[in-house]
Amino acid sequence: CSPGSLDPQEFVNDPIAGTVLSITEGAGVYIPNIRDFVPSLADTEYTVRIVVRISSNQLSGFRRLFNFNHGEDRGLYLNGNRFYLWQGYAHMNTGGGDGDGSPEYPADSWHSITATTRPNGPFHVYLDGASKTTWSEQPSWLAESSISSDELLFFNDNSPQECSVGGTNEQMELLLKSITVYDVK
Repeated sequence: CSPGSLDPQEFVNDPIAGTVLSITEGAGVYIPNIRDFVPSLADTEYTVRIVVRISSNQLSGFRRLFNFNHGEDRGLYLNGNRFYLWQGYAHMNTGGGDGDGSPEYPADSWHSITATTRPNGPFHVYLDGASKTTWSEQPSWLAESSISSDELLFFNDNSPQECSVGGTNEQMELLLKSITVYDVK
């Protein structure tokens, strides 16, 4: 996105991970033309793996990890150290549906987060290769977990052209080692 007055994102050296991208809060990153690479809409099937270091000061309130359908709130979030799959304004689900279904995310160290789904199937989240939470088949999977935008956004709540910080926005700053997207579950 075009962060305007935001500090530019830059590569930095991390003592553990080596060269990483320092994501500026409000800027995020995105993969353009994602629908050219993975099945989308009713045929959506994907596995997304990110390797990140998120500091504890970034885990208060809702913080978006990735956005399947920008312009909507649907996506994978962290909130208070827990994974949340926002499934529209009518409901939100945390794996168990009770607010405590997802185990806590361990801040201030490097982790691999993997999310995967297939048409009308469950949505799984793995942390460092271990299953952490599963949302069962969703009643409106097409609207909730399918890729319907031309871009897949990460760490940004709005769009590739719109960046903002603070307020009710769910941006986050972090260190990013890699993003990998597969066209299969």
